[in-house]
Parts: sequence; C-alpha cells; structure tokens
Amino acid sequence: MRFKINEKLVYPAHGVAVVEDVIEKMVSGRSLAFYKLAFLYKDMTILIPVNNCEQTGVRQLSALVDIDGALAALQERIAKQEFVAVDVSPSGWNKRNKDYQNRVQNGDFAVVLDIYQELMHIAQNKDLSFGEKTLLQTTEELLAQELMVIKAIDRGDALELLRAPFKQFVISYTSLHSQTMHY
Repeated sequence: MRFKINEKLVYPAHGVAVVEDVIEKMVSGRSLAFYKLAFLYKDMTILIPVNNCEQTGVRQLSALVDIDGALAALQERIAKQEFVAVDVSPSGWNKRNKDYQNRVQNGDFAVVLDIYQELMHIAQNKDLSFGEKTLLQTTEELLAQELMVIKAIDRGDALELLRAPFKQFVISYTSLHSQTMHY
C-alpha cells in the first residue's frame, strides 16, 4: 500500500497521522525509503519503512459509510442488549488484555469499537481496574481521532457520538477518567 504526502492515515494504537514526507536513508549500506508520519493529536513524529507498512498495520482512514455502519451496529447491539460475555475476574483480565492489545494493533475502526463496547459494558457491572480504565481511554481516543477527521467534527462531538449509546446506563464517567470521560 502506497501513501501520498499529506495523506492522513491510521497508525494502530497511536492514532491518526499525516504523511509529511518520504525520505531516503542509508541502512546497513543500502538506501531505504521511509514515510515520515506526524501525528495530528499528539506531539510525535515517526519514520516507518515504506515497504513495511502492512506489517505495522498502518491503514487508510475508514470510509464514512463504514464508520456510520459500525456506530449504527453498536447502537443496535446496545438497544438489543447484545453483550459479549467476558470473564471479569482479575485472572481473566490478563487474557482479555492480551486479546485486546492484539485487536487494537489491528487498528480497524469496528474492531476497536467492539473493544470499547466491551469495556463500557464491564464498567456498568464493576469498577474498572487501572489497566481496564487505561485501555478504555486509549480506545476512546483512537476512535475519537478518526471520527474527528472523517466527520470534520471537534473532539467533544466525537466523544458524544461514541458515548451516546451508553447514556441509558448509569456509569460514573468521572470515576473512569477525570478529564476525558466525564459529561
């Protein structure tokens, strides 16, 4: 997959970035091309080899129709109370966390949205552990970034879109995160 300069893309687990440049560097005596990526919502720039993009999970932004479809499916699942049964025991967290991290690395909007739904559902039934809170914040931020770019909306509107299906449940957002998770 080839990206163009100024093209926006998703780098899994880090968010939305823009291709600032394609640069050549000498590595082990041979010239390699790298994308210089600048993240839109964090002060970070990285280089990734052009020929290694697929292995890193870097992908194009989701299409608006795919995002709208994923959000509609989420609302439908919640309305029907279709929740995945998860082992919420402390020992179950290690297994779930490994699975979640692999799924986040996939980077697909709908996959990250599924993790978000699972964690929000868990938050309805128990206080989240530090690791669960952190992952919930990470997934919410990744989803919000892509929504902000694709729908050309601000962060507040993106968070409202994500949180709206869960308003019917009593969740203490302030206990999840004092700055980003409250209404």
